[in-house]
Amino acid sequence: MTTGLRRVIGVRTLTLSVINFIVGSAIFVVPAAVAKELGSAAVLAYLVAAVLVLTVALCFAEAGSRVTATGGAYAYVERAFGPWAGFVVASLMWVANGVVACAAVANVLVGTLATVIPGLGSGAPRALFLALLFAGFTALNIRGTQAGSRAVVLLTVLKLTPLLILLVAGLGSIHFANLAWTDRPTSGGLGRASLLLVFALTGMESALTPTGEIEHPARTVPMAALLGVAVTAALYVGIHLVAQGVLGSQLATFSAAPLAEVAGRVLGPVGGGLLMVGAVVSTIGYVSGDMLSTPRSLYALASDGLLPKGLGAVHPRFQTPYVAIAVYGAITLMMTILGTFQQLAILNAVGVLTIYLAVVLAVFKLRRDGVVADRAPLTPPGAGVIPFAAVGLTVALLAGAAMAEQVAVLGFMVLASAFYFGWRAARRRSR
Repeated sequence: MTTGLRRVIGVRTLTLSVINFIVGSAIFVVPAAVAKELGSAAVLAYLVAAVLVLTVALCFAEAGSRVTATGGAYAYVERAFGPWAGFVVASLMWVANGVVACAAVANVLVGTLATVIPGLGSGAPRALFLALLFAGFTALNIRGTQAGSRAVVLLTVLKLTPLLILLVAGLGSIHFANLAWTDRPTSGGLGRASLLLVFALTGMESALTPTGEIEHPARTVPMAALLGVAVTAALYVGIHLVAQGVLGSQLATFSAAPLAEVAGRVLGPVGGGLLMVGAVVSTIGYVSGDMLSTPRSLYALASDGLLPKGLGAVHPRFQTPYVAIAVYGAITLMMTILGTFQQLAILNAVGVLTIYLAVVLAVFKLRRDGVVADRAPLTPPGAGVIPFAAVGLTVALLAGAAMAEQVAVLGFMVLASAFYFGWRAARRRSR
């Protein structure tokens, strides 16, 4: 059990944390990539991805209303299927969807800044900047969950501002003829584009990890998950429609910075600069939110005896899992320095979909076992079919992923399993 933590995260903070995790650097580039796959019919992929993420969010919300221990997806799966399954999911959470994703976004951040300050692009200046970045957020989150939460709220508001300005200003510049569907989507193109957008829309599961520090989790988790995903999906669709309405068939050609091009045409010279600032704030906000939430997976695993006990230590003054935060920050820093965005991002989508599938299956088991928390569990309309829809969509997208990505994630799960059983055997011998 994870005890000794303060429950200080409310609906507003958790909802903004969900939005913060989802709205990352991807929003600034995916409109062009999706348009390249589907042309004028690109909005279909947004709808497929949004339906998948919303159905999964409902499953997370129900699981969160039944299991309120810290750990998020790990806690849900561990309660349903036991410690081995929970450990594998937690490993995927903090490596594939934590370290890898955060390191990829941090690489986007330093790469964006390098266009203005070329010295940050490589070598010692790049490493020093990244070290200061992670050291700062490590110290902030060790000092207290409330301090980390306030940073998430502030950065979320700051990074949403330029996107909302672009959305509102761009509505008046849309050429509605550009929104007409002149391209017939193929099943392969729809699958690839949807998988890309699942990557862009993921993050909700990481924001829900610090359940043990959430006020009234059986109510707060469902509300925050649904509000966060719904708001973000609506924002993404709106941004894409503005980009397509302004650029038309040219949207696919601006692969590096499509929104900056839209902003330049809609807002003039100041537009590109505004979107660059937005991209920088967005990536910093993601790193901030990740440093708040993902280390709690390490803390939960250590508290349950699945990792060295020291990782479960709680700071005597600040009452935060300070060792887990510091270790996580160091590992992510190392991965960021050694990797590139392309190398780090390739495994994220498949890893996240695997986590989603495990949580959806856990919902079936939690229902069957009658697991409840401090109040009646969430039962949304259509609760009987929602998990089946989530399983179908998740499996379909996983089947469309490249074999190399599937094998890589499966291999990691095998290694995590080997570590789990080896660690348990070592603990039994030590006793």
